[in-house]
Amino acid sequence: MIRRLALGLTTSALALTLAACGGDTTAPEPSPPVTLSTEDAQDALDEATDAATDLSTDDVTDAATDALDDATDAATDAATDIDTGDSDSLGDLAATCAETLTGSIADNVVIPGGTLTCIEGATIDGDVTMEAGAALLSRGATIEGNVQGTDIGAIDLAGGEVDGNVQISGGGTFNLHDVRVEGDIQVENLIGIIAINDTTVDGNIQCEGNTMEPAGANNAVDGNKEGQCAGV
Repeated sequence: MIRRLALGLTTSALALTLAACGGDTTAPEPSPPVTLSTEDAQDALDEATDAATDLSTDDVTDAATDALDDATDAATDAATDIDTGDSDSLGDLAATCAETLTGSIADNVVIPGGTLTCIEGATIDGDVTMEAGAALLSRGATIEGNVQGTDIGAIDLAGGEVDGNVQISGGGTFNLHDVRVEGDIQVENLIGIIAINDTTVDGNIQCEGNTMEPAGANNAVDGNKEGQCAGV
């Protein structure tokens, strides 16, 4: 209210002043309002929307890329820090074992089903028998009997020697690396990966009925390579 009154007084005073000076007292025409066509308004809205979308998309993409890079770096560092051992040592894999056998064992050994049993540098004066679902991880062991099992979970032998046979029928995965086997190796009806590398076999290697073709190289076999293991 005050601002309107002041404006009215100012306008009246201006008119009186002009009249006293003989000037034109007619008020000037107001400027026409500035208007945008519907097309112009739509174009402006589209440009603003595109700018906002581009900004949002770029920000999200950059954030996702950064997160992926961080995760990749973390995974790489973690894998690098793990000591997976060698043919004589379990390394950090020992932490995954439910039981680890070492030293001299003057008896047969049974690997219970549903568990991971490890052997590190032990001498076993007898057979090693794996129950259904059992998993065996061995490094540098001397087994003076046979290694055998039916419907096992997994077997991984590296280093050391087996004075008898290695006989596995049914189950998951089979891996032999840098092992000396004085008898035969027989692997049948497994569904997982089968790998035999850098292994010396005095007898035969016989593989049949396995879901995946066995793979291997640098094996010295005095006997025959038969069935699916003809190329290992």
